[in-house]
Amino acid sequence: MYKFLVAEDSKVILRDIVHLIRESGYEAEIETAYDGETALEILKGFAPDIIVTDIKMPMVDGLSLIQRAKAMYPGVKCVIVSGYGDFIFTHEALMLQVDDYVMKPIDGEEFGEILRKLTKETDCRRVQMEEAALQRMVHGEEGEPRKLVYGEEGALRKQAQADETSAGKLWNGSYMLVLIRAGLFYQYAAPLSKEMVNGILERDGSKPEFWTVNTRWSNEKVLIFDMEGRQREYVLQQSAILLSELKKEYRRVNIICSGELRDIGQLHAQYSRLSVSLGRKVMLDESRIYDDGRQPDERKMYIRRKEEIEVFRRKMEKILKSRAVEDYRTEIHKNILHWGKMGYSVTVLRKFLLVLLDEMFTVAGIGSGWIEEPGTMADKMLNECGKLEELEECLQGYGEFLAAGKEEKGGISIEVAQKLTEYMQANLYKNLSLQEIADDFNISSSYICRIFKVYYSDTPISYYNRLKIEEAKKMLDEYRNMRVKDVAELLGFSDQYYFSKVFKQQYGVSPLVYRTQVQEEEG
Repeated sequence: MYKFLVAEDSKVILRDIVHLIRESGYEAEIETAYDGETALEILKGFAPDIIVTDIKMPMVDGLSLIQRAKAMYPGVKCVIVSGYGDFIFTHEALMLQVDDYVMKPIDGEEFGEILRKLTKETDCRRVQMEEAALQRMVHGEEGEPRKLVYGEEGALRKQAQADETSAGKLWNGSYMLVLIRAGLFYQYAAPLSKEMVNGILERDGSKPEFWTVNTRWSNEKVLIFDMEGRQREYVLQQSAILLSELKKEYRRVNIICSGELRDIGQLHAQYSRLSVSLGRKVMLDESRIYDDGRQPDERKMYIRRKEEIEVFRRKMEKILKSRAVEDYRTEIHKNILHWGKMGYSVTVLRKFLLVLLDEMFTVAGIGSGWIEEPGTMADKMLNECGKLEELEECLQGYGEFLAAGKEEKGGISIEVAQKLTEYMQANLYKNLSLQEIADDFNISSSYICRIFKVYYSDTPISYYNRLKIEEAKKMLDEYRNMRVKDVAELLGFSDQYYFSKVFKQQYGVSPLVYRTQVQEEEG
């Protein structure tokens, strides 16, 4: 439904305009006025989507009418009808942000084209306002849906009340939530673009009945599907299309679909529960679509895992304290196989890693002197390992921790590690080799490798590249016109394709896609 206000002092022309609107096929509510003063009175109780007005009318002219209407309803679309061949009010009309104009006598085809353009813009604005309201609800900032449909500050609230009819079915009908998340941890993930998500589902030219909503995290989007006349399978099918396409751009993407919901007033709680549920399900080695309607017995699983984690803690405590390197390697391998067999999620794997790292900190006897705290180390490890085999390789490297003598894990090693990282940070725009670093510090390359494996769970060159990619991300954010190739060369990457590969491993998308997504988010 579109609401029109037509103001024209010529009854014949006004009748023709009304006829053209009705003949256009739009479902329309039309109010008319023969002078500007009457039109202003109508505006007090009628919030139009589109105003069509003559410029010169008795008492209040068309430009004054538009100025007053824009102050009351900032989103209203305005069309000037002019009988002046030179259109002497063009400049003033443009200053008032008039959307279009048409000359008398009115050409039906031209007027129809103007209506198509303005109704499309009105539709886009309605969707944007609805999505803004839904976003506030997802964030838990609003509580009464009817007040939220277009609830902007000041004058926009009047327009909000007027648009309730067009959005009313969203609040009253059933809907489904689809949560899309790129990456494992938001701090290491690239932004997920609303434009990309919408573009994937609109590729056939039609727009599915859904709303795309931002969450507090840039790597997430929530889709809200109107389920009127639709089956659940339709939403699952759309989700499968999304996953297939997004996987081409993002290293990891996971989607979870809710059951059919009705109470839009509970949107924040519904999203929060869905977000927690997805976090518990995401796997290390693959992107998936999860059905939130299928819930296992969480209580039994929780108790079993808690007991299993405690057993793991006691075993690792004994192994680490006795510095039994082979026992450590055997136990890690055995647990990796078990975790894979059980299909443990990233959340569960993180709990095991925290136990292991906590025990290592205790054995090291250096407390807060460790370079990074266990939670950060576990998150980075999981983010950088694409599968369990890579996680095992990473954990096996801690055998060096047990093999190293006590004198190599005290304050000296920490101090050297800090100096090494400061040195790398100061030389990001070079292409240092491991041997060059060893020569500059007058220590062996193997000792440097041992320090990085113990304190960073990484190799020196991999860590160095990670710092370079962090710098590349900052450059892509700041210098919008700099080519990706130039960024790569400045940071010492001779091969742009290798640079893109390393960037995608770290942030989940290629540098080119990352820049595009950030610009779209800010635009």
